Amino acid sequence: MLISSFGRNISPEWVEAQLSTQPIIYQVAVLGDGEPHLSAVIVANPNATSADNSDLQSAIKQALNIVNQTLPDYARIKQWHLASYLSALTMDY
Repeated sequence: MLISSFGRNISPEWVEAQLSTQPIIYQVAVLGDGEPHLSAVIVANPNATSADNSDLQSAIKQALNIVNQTLPDYARIKQWHLASYLSALTMDY
């Protein structure tokens, strides 16, 4: 459970589940505990990506806009970071 700087309780799993409905999004982690807005770290679907990074950025922005329209203001993603697919598979032990 995240608690925004405004005291709003937000389930990151709920927002992540909504974002995961978009085909371009392979994995997502929603962050924002103690912050005024939510952020996301997104791994793009490797099967839906193109070689052109600007197309990928545009596709993710479009997916975020679609999902954000369905969420209340306090649960919308305001900032995001694109993580590489390879780093999503790498784990340190």
